[in-house]
Amino acid sequence: MQDDYKTKFRLRISRLAVLLIVLLLMTLPARAVLFTGYTLQNLSNTALAPALTLWQYSLRGLGDTPLLQRLHVLEVDPRKMENLQLMPAGKSGQIHGLQKTTESMAWLEARHPELHALAAINGDFFDMSAGGPLGLTMQEGRLMMTSEFPQGWVFGLTADGRARIGQPRVELSFSAARDGQAILRDIPIDALNCLRGDVEPYKSTPSNAWKARQDNELVLYTPDWYRSTMALDGGYEVRLDVAGDILPNQLLQAKVSGIHGTGKATLAGSEQVPQGTALSKNTMVLSATGDAIATLRQLKKGDVVSIDCFVSSDWADVVTCLGGGRPDGGPLLVRNGQIRPDDRMVEDYQYFYVPHPRTMAGIRKDGSYFFLMAEGYASGTADGLTVQQLAQVALDLGADIALNLDGGTSSTMALREGNGFAVISNSANPRRAETSVGNSLVFCERR
Repeated sequence: MQDDYKTKFRLRISRLAVLLIVLLLMTLPARAVLFTGYTLQNLSNTALAPALTLWQYSLRGLGDTPLLQRLHVLEVDPRKMENLQLMPAGKSGQIHGLQKTTESMAWLEARHPELHALAAINGDFFDMSAGGPLGLTMQEGRLMMTSEFPQGWVFGLTADGRARIGQPRVELSFSAARDGQAILRDIPIDALNCLRGDVEPYKSTPSNAWKARQDNELVLYTPDWYRSTMALDGGYEVRLDVAGDILPNQLLQAKVSGIHGTGKATLAGSEQVPQGTALSKNTMVLSATGDAIATLRQLKKGDVVSIDCFVSSDWADVVTCLGGGRPDGGPLLVRNGQIRPDDRMVEDYQYFYVPHPRTMAGIRKDGSYFFLMAEGYASGTADGLTVQQLAQVALDLGADIALNLDGGTSSTMALREGNGFAVISNSANPRRAETSVGNSLVFCERR
């Protein structure tokens, strides 16, 4: 009996040791999955518009090993951009909420009859609980959202279609006057169209997004956010009447038209009238929690408010941008034609060092740029890529600089199919059903 007990005890110890070794290996960067060599074979290319071409590649290991991956690449020639326009789009054109890429294409086309949606990819990382992207967002020249992670790398476009990847500095502030006399000067605004710092942890996922929001004591909300501010009870909100948008390096004049300072921001809290102060055309709201409440209490109805939006000079000409919704900035894959080293700020290593579907943006030295979507979750047909492998592919496709966008089940490329839109997929795996995402980048041709 004692021998049986010892045998069982040793067996349990052995199993525990194996489990610990497996767990240890899972927490380490899996260098073994790096390519030892591969061939990138062009399968087809299709012109979707004079400036837009869809390329498809197969990725094979050397020695004619089984197919590792099929890649889909949308390539843009900025010299032929006369009728091509790239626009970020979220749920119903707003920041709050999630929406499938094909739904964003349909919404954008219905909202802008002059545009003909040709293709789209998923964009930024997003809040899976609260909904909405996490990085800097601009559309048609107006600032829609500041980044939760100021160090984030962002993909941007100028009005004439030139692409840029960088780390723009964006700062918002406001001043106020009463009867021609200044009462507040250059008060920093912590965020634009982001959740306030008092958001409950379970309503913000991943956890690093919740942590990043803890300094959002004073947030400016515009109609680009949602129908209301969605603020929790206990804050303080000031409604502003405005005639214009938040534009880079410009002042926006507003007038205080209402104050919700009773300690309860809730108007009704129902599905028809959500929490917080209502937002509509020509209305913005300064929403405070914590120490910022005392600042807003100094405002009264009729006060004149000036909102200043500073954008660093190297990004002042950008009219469209998205990305940067991660604490490691994206991360950046390639810079100056060199693969970037591992980023020490990466928290979720398993996501980076295990193959997954991927989406990325790359810019070449000649000014052309491309967007890649790699399938995954189909062993032997579409294994997915690690972030290091994605960087190598970006380099081999000619990228001088390249940025990782949201991946995993979010990775989506959609194309026009007749009068509708269809997602590209070479995987029969049910996990590849289209996922709702924070925003998408839609490629449109002006009719």
